[in-house]
Amino acid sequence: MFSSPAPRATPRRRARESMSVSSRATPSLYSESEAGTGTLKRSNSLRYGGPLTPSVRSARVNALRRREESEVSSAGETIRTARMDLGDGSGLIYARDERLCVSNVGGLPREAQNHFEPGRTVTGHIDPLSGFAVVCSSEGCTAWNYQRHTNSSPTCYSFPAPAPATGVRPSRSPVCVAFCPVSSATDPGLVMVNASGELRYWETTSLALVNIDRCQVAHMDLSGQERVERVSRIEDNIFIITTSASSAFRLGITSHSGRSNLLLSPLTRPGGMFGRASPQIFPRSEDREGIVSIANVDDCTYLLGSGGTLQKWSLSAESHRFVQDLNLADLARTALAEYEWHDEAYRLSILDVQANGPSQLAILVASEEQQSSSSSFHRAQALSIIIFSTDPRSQSLSQISAVPVSYVADHSSSQSQAPRLYIPFGSHLSFLQFKDTIVIVSLSNNEPYENVLSLKDAQRNAFIGVGSKDFPVDPARRPLGPPLVIMPIVGGLMGVEIYDGPVEKQSRMSVSTAALKSKIEQAVFYGHRADNPLSFDLPADFRGNISQAAEAVSEEILESSSPHLPPSFELKAHLMDRLNNHLELIAFIRGNGQMSELSQASRRRLSRDAEKAKAAMELWEHQNRLMEHIHDRPSQSLLADTIAALMEELGVMGEGDLVRTFFRTQVAHLDRLLEIVLIKLRTALPSLSNREDMTAMVLEANRIIILVVRVASTFREDQGAAYEVDMDRPEISLWTAKDSLIDGLDFLYTTTEHLIKDRTRTLGSVIDESSSGDRDSENRPQRQRQALLKDQLTQLAAALCAQMEDRLRRAKRQMSEGADPQEGLALQKRYDLLKPRVIRPLVAFDKIAQAYELAEHHADFATLVWLCHEPASASGPTRIQAYIERLGEEFVFVLYQWYIDQGRLYDLLSQDPVYGNLLTKFFENGDHPELAWMHHVACGRFADAASDLMYVNKSEKVLVQKHLVSSIAKLASVIDIKKNRPSQQSQAVLSGIDQELELVQVQTELREAILSSLPDRRHSKTAIQKYIDDRLASLSERPAFQSLLGRLIERLLEGEALDLEELIDVLTLNNDPSRTGDGALALDRLSRDDSLPESRKQVCLLSIWRRIFIHDDWTTISQTAGRSEESQRRMLRSTLTYHTIKAINTIEEFPSAYILAPYTCTQAPTPKEVSARLTDYPPSDIAALLLDHDSEIQILERYIEQSDLEQRVKEVAELVRRDVQDEADDDDDDDDAMAMEV
Repeated sequence: MFSSPAPRATPRRRARESMSVSSRATPSLYSESEAGTGTLKRSNSLRYGGPLTPSVRSARVNALRRREESEVSSAGETIRTARMDLGDGSGLIYARDERLCVSNVGGLPREAQNHFEPGRTVTGHIDPLSGFAVVCSSEGCTAWNYQRHTNSSPTCYSFPAPAPATGVRPSRSPVCVAFCPVSSATDPGLVMVNASGELRYWETTSLALVNIDRCQVAHMDLSGQERVERVSRIEDNIFIITTSASSAFRLGITSHSGRSNLLLSPLTRPGGMFGRASPQIFPRSEDREGIVSIANVDDCTYLLGSGGTLQKWSLSAESHRFVQDLNLADLARTALAEYEWHDEAYRLSILDVQANGPSQLAILVASEEQQSSSSSFHRAQALSIIIFSTDPRSQSLSQISAVPVSYVADHSSSQSQAPRLYIPFGSHLSFLQFKDTIVIVSLSNNEPYENVLSLKDAQRNAFIGVGSKDFPVDPARRPLGPPLVIMPIVGGLMGVEIYDGPVEKQSRMSVSTAALKSKIEQAVFYGHRADNPLSFDLPADFRGNISQAAEAVSEEILESSSPHLPPSFELKAHLMDRLNNHLELIAFIRGNGQMSELSQASRRRLSRDAEKAKAAMELWEHQNRLMEHIHDRPSQSLLADTIAALMEELGVMGEGDLVRTFFRTQVAHLDRLLEIVLIKLRTALPSLSNREDMTAMVLEANRIIILVVRVASTFREDQGAAYEVDMDRPEISLWTAKDSLIDGLDFLYTTTEHLIKDRTRTLGSVIDESSSGDRDSENRPQRQRQALLKDQLTQLAAALCAQMEDRLRRAKRQMSEGADPQEGLALQKRYDLLKPRVIRPLVAFDKIAQAYELAEHHADFATLVWLCHEPASASGPTRIQAYIERLGEEFVFVLYQWYIDQGRLYDLLSQDPVYGNLLTKFFENGDHPELAWMHHVACGRFADAASDLMYVNKSEKVLVQKHLVSSIAKLASVIDIKKNRPSQQSQAVLSGIDQELELVQVQTELREAILSSLPDRRHSKTAIQKYIDDRLASLSERPAFQSLLGRLIERLLEGEALDLEELIDVLTLNNDPSRTGDGALALDRLSRDDSLPESRKQVCLLSIWRRIFIHDDWTTISQTAGRSEESQRRMLRSTLTYHTIKAINTIEEFPSAYILAPYTCTQAPTPKEVSARLTDYPPSDIAALLLDHDSEIQILERYIEQSDLEQRVKEVAELVRRDVQDEADDDDDDDDAMAMEV
C-alpha cells in the first residue's frame, strides 16, 4: 500500500532535455549547401529537445524533419516503438528482451485515478483470469475490465466502502477486495471487506451500475485493535481473510435456489490442555503480527506467519482442517548452507511463499547481518528463492534448489515494505515486487537470468498491484497472453509476456556484458518515450563492459539486425529511425554518467556508426531524387551500379531491390562503397572520349563522395559534445580518413581541376563568366556545370584537408606512444605540401573567399600571407591587419618570413611600432641577425644589436664587410656601456669585438704584405703561383700544403676573410724571411680564441710550433766547429724560434701551456681531426694533407735526433732571456743618464 502522488518529470528526462550540443567555433565549408546538386541543406544538428509524447514519435525526429525540409509519411509514425493497433493505447511495448516482453495492456480509467489523492493510501488488485482490475482506497474501490478493448473509455464499476461498525473509529486503510468468478455471469462477483471487518459481496460487478445496494452483508468479529489486512481467493468460491493479529477467516460462497449464501467462520485449531478449538492458530508470539502470505498447492492451503512458521490447512467452502506446522527458518538455513549468509551471524526472514506448479512451494528468504546497535538504519538484504517439493504422505518439505538473487535492496525508508514473490504457473521466471522495482529471476540454474524493471520516478510512482495467472509451457515460445499484469500509479497496466524457450547465448561477450547490452537496448528502443513509466538507468554497481555492449548495440542498429527494430516499408523513415536510435544510445550513456567508462576508441566507433546512419539517410535522399528524374534507366546510376558491385563483393545477391537492401542492411560498408565509386571512376575516365560524358561522371562521383564526407563531418561537429571524442589525440582514425579515401579525394580534386581547365580551353572563357539574364542562353548549361565543378572543387579541398588533419593527429598520438616517427613526419610533410596545392588554385577559379576560409580553418598561414598579397585580393592589406590582431604570432612570423624571402626588407623593418614586440619575438625565434640588429638599434637595444652583429660577423666572408660589421658592433657595444654602465658581460662582448677587429687587421696587413711582394700588385693565379714558387720553395716537398696555401692566399687577395685555422696556415706556411713575427702572431690569435673545439685547437698549436722549429737549418747551426761564440749567438738569434720566443715575452698574460717543446710537436693529427675542419675535401686530399703533416714530423724528428734540437731550443730560450735582460738593463741605464742630465 502506497500513497498516490501526482506525476512529475523524471531525472532522466530532465537530463536529456538539458543536454546540449555545441558546434565547432571555427567555421567549415561544409556548412554551405552544395550548389546545384539538389541535395538537402545541412541540418544544424540532431539535438535533444523536450521529451516525446505518446502521439508523436519523437521531438527529435520532428526537429530533424523540420530541418531537413521534407515530409515523412504516416508509415513512419509507427517506427519508434512497436505497438498493436488497438485504438486505446494498449499494446505499446515498454521493454523486451529474449526472456520477456513488457507492454501496455490498458490505462487506468479516470474513475480509478480519482482515488489517487494526496495523502490517501491506495492499493491495486489484478485478476488476469477474469481480466478485471481494481483500485482501492478507504473510500471504496473502482473496478474495470482491462482486457476488453474499445474505442472509448472502459466501463467502470465503483463500490463504496462499508460503513464501520458502531463505535469503531473509521480507518484510513484501503478496503480489501477479491474477485469471485461466477459461471452464469460475464462479469465476476466482488468481495469487499473494510479494516473493521464489515464484509460486502456483490454477485456481479455490473450491480454497481444498476443496484449498488443489492449485496450480501456479513460481519467479522474482531478484537481490540485487530484489523483486516488481506482477502485471498483459494478457489472460485473459497476465500481466506487475514487480520493483523494473524487470525484467519474462511469465507465460502454457496448458491441455493439461485441465491448466494455467505459462510463466514474463523479458522480454528485444537489447543490447550483439553484440545479445545481456538481461533489463535499460531501458537508462537512471533507469528502473531500478521499472516504474511497464503499459497494453495495440491488442494492444500499454506499460511505463512510473521515469524516464519508455515501452516498447512485443508479447506472447503463449508469446512476447514488444520494439518501441520512447519519451521521454514530451519529449512531455509539448511538450504542456504553453501552461501555465507546461512551462518548464525545473519538473521533469516521468510518474506513470502508461493506455489510453483504442482507439488512445489517457493519461499522468498531475506538474509540480513545482525546489528550490534539499533542505530544502523540502512541495511542491505541478500535475497534467495528456495524451491521445496511437498510430499502428501510424509507431510514434509524437500529442497529442490536454491536461487540467490543478485539484486540487493536497501532496507531503508524507501524500501521499507517487504518484497512480494510472484511465480506464474509453469514459468521458469519469478517476479519480486518492491515499491518501485520488479526483479525478474530465473528459477533454472541451467539458464541463469536476472532483470530489473524500475519506475522512473520512485518518489511519485509505485507498483500498487500485481496479478498472475496460470501459464502453460509453450515450446514454440508463443505467448498466450500476459501471465503477469502489473499496476503502477502512473503509466497504466503493464502485461508481462514470458518466453521460456531456449535462449541463444552471446558467444562474443560475457554473461554480465550481454545483460548490460540487453539493458541498453531496452533504453534505446523503448525508454525514449515520456509515457513509458519504466526507467532503464544503470545501477551504480552494474557489471559488464559498457564499451563492448554499446558497440554491439550500435552495430546491430546500423546493420538493422537488432530484433527490437520493427519493420518499416518506407526506407526514409527507417533510416531516420535508425539515426535516432544511435542518438538515443549515446544519450542514455551520457544520462547515466558513464561517458568516462567509454574509451576514446569506443566513442569514435559509436560516432562512426551514427555518422554512417546519417550519411546513408542523405545518400538515399539523393538516390531517390535521381531515380525520380531518370526516366530511361531508372535503376541505373553511378551509385546504383556501385551498390550492385559492392553487394556482389559481399556475396549479397538476388533479383530484388539491391539499392534498398544496401541501405537497410549494409550501411556499415559505406566506406567500401566510396572506394568502389573511386575505382569505377578511375577505370571509366580513360575510355570516355566525350567531354560531356566525362563531366557528368565526374560530377556524379563528386556528389556522392562530397555528400557522404560532408554529412559525416557536419555530424561530428554538431554532436561533438555528445560523444566527447578527443579530436586532438584520436585513438583511431576517422572512417572517412582512410588512406584509400584520402588518395581518392586527392584524385578527385586533381581530376576536377584538370577538367575545369580543359573545359575552359575547349569551350572558351565564356563558360567561366557569371550568367547574365537570358543572354547567351545556349551557354547557360555549360556555365552551370562549370560553376558546379568549381563548387565541388572547393568542397573537395575542404574534405581533403579535414581528413588529412585527422590522420595527422592520429599519427602524432602514435608517435607519442613510441611508434616509428618516420610515418608521422612523412605525413606532416605531405600535409604541408597539400594545403597550398589544393587551396591556392581556388583563386584562379574565383573562389578567393573560400580559399581564405580554408586557409584560416586549417591554419595554413603561408597561404593566408600569399592570398593577402595576391592581386585578386583587394582586401589584402586590411586582412593583414585583421589577421595580426586575431592570430598574433602564428600569422605574423610567417608574414615576416615571407617579407624576407621576397626581399621586401623595408616592409619588414618599417612595421608599425605597435607591433614592435612581435618583430622582436620573431627575431628572437628566427635566424636573421643580419636584420635583427637594425631593429634593435631602432628600439635602443644596443647590447642586443652588438650580439647580433657579432653573430653576423662569424658568417661574414668578405674582409671589408667583416671589418665594417665588427666596427658597427663595437660602436653599439660602446654606446651600451656608456648608456647602461659597464658590466662583466658587456665588457666580455666588447673584448670579443676587439679581438675580431684585431683578426681583421692581421689579415688586412698580411694581404698588403703579400700584394707588395707581387709585381705591380697583381694577384692573378700566375702571379700567385710565381710568388709561391719563388718565395716558398721549402713547400715544394709538401705539395698538399703548397696547394692549400695557394688557395688561401688567392682567397685572401680576393678580399675574402679567412677563419682562424686558415689564417694560421697562411702565417706559418708562408716562409717569408721578412715576417719573423708571424709565428708569435699565430700563437697569440690561437690563445685568444674560444670558438674552436679543443681537439682542433690542439692540432693548430702543434702545427704552429712544428713549423717554427723546422723553419731553420738546425744541422748547420749544430755544427759549431771553427765557429766563435759570437757567431753562434748570431746564428741562434737569426732563427724563427728565437724571434717567436722573444715576441711571446712581449705578449701580456700569454699562457705558458701554449709554449711547447720540440718533442711534443711530433704528435700527428688524426684523419678525423683533419676532415672535421676540411669537410668539403675528398678523402684523397685529406690523405695528402696527412702525408705532409708526416713529412713535417719526420723533419722535426731528424733535427731532434741528429741536431739535439731539444738542447738547441733551450739555448735559444736562455739567449732570449739574457738578451731581454740586457735590453732591460740598457733601458734602465739610459733612463738614469737622462735623469742625471736633467
